[in-house]
Amino acid sequence: MNLDWGDITAQLLVFFVLATSLNFVIGFAKTLSIHHAALFAIGAFTYANFATRGWSEDLIVAIAAAGILGAGISVLLALGSLRVAGDYFIVASFAFQLLAVSVLYNWTAVSGGNYGLFGLAAPTFAGVPIEGVNGFIVLFALLALITLAFSIWLRRGPYGRIVRAMGESPSALATAGFGELRLKTGIFVMSGVLAATAGAMYASYLGIAQTGSFGVDVSILVAAMVVIGGVGSAVGSLLGAALVVISQPLLSTLDISTETSAALRQLFFGLTLVVVVTVLPRGLVQLGDLGRRLVPGRVGGAR
Repeated sequence: MNLDWGDITAQLLVFFVLATSLNFVIGFAKTLSIHHAALFAIGAFTYANFATRGWSEDLIVAIAAAGILGAGISVLLALGSLRVAGDYFIVASFAFQLLAVSVLYNWTAVSGGNYGLFGLAAPTFAGVPIEGVNGFIVLFALLALITLAFSIWLRRGPYGRIVRAMGESPSALATAGFGELRLKTGIFVMSGVLAATAGAMYASYLGIAQTGSFGVDVSILVAAMVVIGGVGSAVGSLLGAALVVISQPLLSTLDISTETSAALRQLFFGLTLVVVVTVLPRGLVQLGDLGRRLVPGRVGGAR
């Protein structure tokens, strides 16, 4: 079994950032959406256009531009979530996902059409060239640590607690004088910036951006990462991303046809979701609680 663990690690770090971005919307705003692959694509094609048009190969510049685009689109999505909620917003976000990818596909000047934008030069970061897979892993690990630290700060900080309260009881929050518009827009903007950042990371690493890599199946896969790992938990995003990203190449190594391997991956993820939702309703992070219960001495000592 020959697995490219360098490639797996790099993609794991990218999808951790992407899963965390969706976890902001699901875990804090309590809003399920199926549009994050579109924001992911916007970040990827932003970097690809910067690189191919000679504007800049510095990943910081591309991330900044992608973040602005992701934030602007997320404001519109946040406003839409105030007008339609629940199942209706899921349908609306699904429609946005399809529309965004379709527009990108047909806007050949930006996306390259069916072939995409390929042959992207290796990026720099603050003027420093990123060399080889190890260089990307170091950079992506830094960005992932920043994402993790920000997520933990947000969860423990007053803003995060207020936003979670908004998701659980909007009417009570309004009575306390907090506006839902500002709070939800803020969390959507943070989510959009992170998703677009992940897209720029992804395209810079692969050296190619194709619309086929950002379909609705990716949105569903990222939602599965969040649910499997644990909604509202940064560590859960990491665990969910790790399970999904590592299991795919492992299943691909089986001596079976491509069609059977694809069907097996779908079956695996479906069964994993069912098991997690049934046995671990709070996701894989719940295993930590179970472990502490099995070692009562440690719990007592911590107190």
